[in-house]
Amino acid sequence: MTSNDNNITFKINYELILFAEQARILGIPVLAGYPLARSITQLNNAEFIYSKIDQEVSEEQSFILEKNDDSWNRNTVPSLINCSQIGIFISESSAYLNWEPVQDTLKNLKTNLRYSDSMFYFFRGFGRYTPLFFLLGNEGGQELLTKKSS
Repeated sequence: MTSNDNNITFKINYELILFAEQARILGIPVLAGYPLARSITQLNNAEFIYSKIDQEVSEEQSFILEKNDDSWNRNTVPSLINCSQIGIFISESSAYLNWEPVQDTLKNLKTNLRYSDSMFYFFRGFGRYTPLFFLLGNEGGQELLTKKSS
């Protein structure tokens, strides 16, 4: 991320795209969040916007958010998702798993990326990104898991 008074430049790196491709195979949707902050001191109260890292975001890219008056022009954000739609996106694209398969899935995701063909991963291990996983459950989740997966 770089910034000046009127814009912020963000970059979606190849390793995030590779992570999202592997996660999608395992039923894990991936979002990228971008803080609308022009300095470290503004991060504490920054608004975030999000994009889905999906098939539409298939290559490394940079994009610029420009500030017009008091709002940010979000038209340049690839695969932008409105905050109110995140829950729907997650529920429609997530796998429903019991706890044991979740552990295996997360371990496989990390292993698949660590041993990918990328020289970057070979020399640096898992890479710079450490994903933040959210495990969502319901009261009576076993019943939900059985219904959804059958």
